[in-house]
Amino acid sequence: MGPVWDRYFFEVYPARPLAYLRFYFGVLLFIFYVQIGHDLPILLMPEGFSRWQPGLLPVDSRAYWAVYFVAVLVSLFVAAGLFTRTSLILLLVAHTQLVQFNADAFWGWSHMIKHFLIFLFLADAGKTWSLDTRLGLRPEIREASAWQYRLWHWQLMLIYAVVVLWRWPAAEWWRGDVLEATLRDSVFSRASFLDLSEYSGILNFVSRAGFGLEMLGATLPFWPLRIRRGLIVGLVGFHVVTLLLTTVQIWQQVMIGALLICWVGGEGRKTEKRLATVP
Repeated sequence: MGPVWDRYFFEVYPARPLAYLRFYFGVLLFIFYVQIGHDLPILLMPEGFSRWQPGLLPVDSRAYWAVYFVAVLVSLFVAAGLFTRTSLILLLVAHTQLVQFNADAFWGWSHMIKHFLIFLFLADAGKTWSLDTRLGLRPEIREASAWQYRLWHWQLMLIYAVVVLWRWPAAEWWRGDVLEATLRDSVFSRASFLDLSEYSGILNFVSRAGFGLEMLGATLPFWPLRIRRGLIVGLVGFHVVTLLLTTVQIWQQVMIGALLICWVGGEGRKTEKRLATVP
């Protein structure tokens, strides 16, 4: 079991993709925060806290503004890799508090992305392609251990497993009606200009295929690299289609980023200094 264990958790992987993902999630959150900034006066009204739950700070507009500006600032720090680990912790805390202030503004993806921020912290994603290394604050590394990628594989498996279990009893997912029904809802549709009746067959196929791919996504860690990459292509394609046709945007964007990191394969050798790669 020893060689299998070492290969699975300590095979050498490139470190740079983790930096790409750090940049991607930092920019993604920054853009989202800027977008909701326009709606902050509405969110700060008494009705805006309809689903507020007790958090670290009281429900107060000044507290909300303070946390909001911290989140905006440290999301840029994360993207740039400046004080990376401290910035990731601050971003995690600020993001969690914003969600506690108003869960309606964030939907379900807000909890999902917190796990990914923790993974970036554990993987020490600021040790390559970052201002930390450019400024001499951290030594730069070019190699990572496999466990820093396995975290993403297993978390995505759990996400898709929960999604499939939630959708399993719903007959519309088996019939393939969901995507067309979503596009007929003006709240969620970005394709109101289309005559959907002409595309019912295509939408039915995409909906069924997406559900099937999500079932396979619940087995993501168990496939060899080549098969896993084929599955990733299918899942990313489904999320891109949903991204283009619906207003459910950031969920798709988060999943696309997390899936792409699973594309990376190891180099077939074990890290020489195992402890040096573990934070």
